[in-house]
Amino acid sequence: MDGLKSIGMSMKSQISCGLFLLISFWVQGQKFHDQVRFLEHLETLGEYKEALYYIDQIGKQINLSAIEQDSIFFIKGRYHYELKEIEKSIDAFDKVGMRNQQLFEVAQVYTGFQLSYSRRFDAARRKFESFQSSDSLRLALVNYQMASLSLLERGLGRFSLYADRFEDKYYVLSDYQKDMKGIYEELKSHKRKSPFVAGLLSAIVPGSGKLYNGQIGPGVMGLVSTGIFGLQAFEGYRKDGLKSARFIIFGGLFTAFYVANIWGSVVSVRVSEQRYNHTVDEAIYINMHLPIRLLYR
Repeated sequence: MDGLKSIGMSMKSQISCGLFLLISFWVQGQKFHDQVRFLEHLETLGEYKEALYYIDQIGKQINLSAIEQDSIFFIKGRYHYELKEIEKSIDAFDKVGMRNQQLFEVAQVYTGFQLSYSRRFDAARRKFESFQSSDSLRLALVNYQMASLSLLERGLGRFSLYADRFEDKYYVLSDYQKDMKGIYEELKSHKRKSPFVAGLLSAIVPGSGKLYNGQIGPGVMGLVSTGIFGLQAFEGYRKDGLKSARFIIFGGLFTAFYVANIWGSVVSVRVSEQRYNHTVDEAIYINMHLPIRLLYR
């Protein structure tokens, strides 16, 4: 009888211990759920810095499971993303494990885009190429991101390969795919101007380098001003020789304006090309970013 009582007491003890553990896990789960709800409230208010501070406190208050840690890293990644803190966002997203496949996949997409935005194209390509999913929409999104990345690198041939896999059945992507094809056509038809050619033209005919760059007013002014100084210098030389004050003054002005026209033409072409590329890149980044926000907000 004593043995049966001891067995019964042991079983009761084990059952009590099991119930205690279940209740503890449930309470912790409820705590974590409440914490996440409060973070969502701060996110709604746009208080991302306050939310990030609160996240740091969560780990001190409760012991997080591996899945909960993944959720926290993902949330941190998104909040740093909203604050445009790219390095911190990438670092947080990289810590999201594969225990929650959905969060892991989304984290990869965010990371790939941010690597693209920070112009680490090789790293971005590796991130996108390693992406795996059973969801066809997510695969289509990554294909679209890869196509966009190709345009950032001005790899028009690579873009065509990815664009051939664009599908109109995803309304979330269809408009952006059309816009990206429009950017591709713009880049394809763009006639890149050469700083060397601009400088050479201005060396032959002052101001023509700026005309070549589409700057009609500055080009004409360069031609006229340099021409006037050149004619005055020649006239001084013809009448009074190399040592005349007129030749020295106007010859100096002609030389200064002549060199300035050449240099100005080279710089103006470089600046124009930089502005053009910056404008195109910004359009690409916007079209990469918006579908991510629509799908994963």
